[in-house]
Amino acid sequence: MSGLKSLRDEIDTIDDQIFDLLVKRFNVAKQISVIKAETGAPALDSERWQAVEQRVRTSAQDAGLDIEGTAKIYRAIHNYVLNNIHRS
Repeated sequence: MSGLKSLRDEIDTIDDQIFDLLVKRFNVAKQISVIKAETGAPALDSERWQAVEQRVRTSAQDAGLDIEGTAKIYRAIHNYVLNNIHRS
């Protein structure tokens, strides 16, 4: 069982890193939203989002991950940020 505990500890560490990166991503997106508000740019840049989504799909494919599942995770992150950026 010590092998299982060690692997679970590793997953916990990775989860902590993912969370830290999500916080960092959210804070950068918040800074972007301020700049967009100051310049009158729309909150959603569809062209930019399409490029991000394509990069995610390509990276998922290259890593051997499920492309649709990975894209769904990124869409969820993106939607969360868009829906919550002005609440914080």
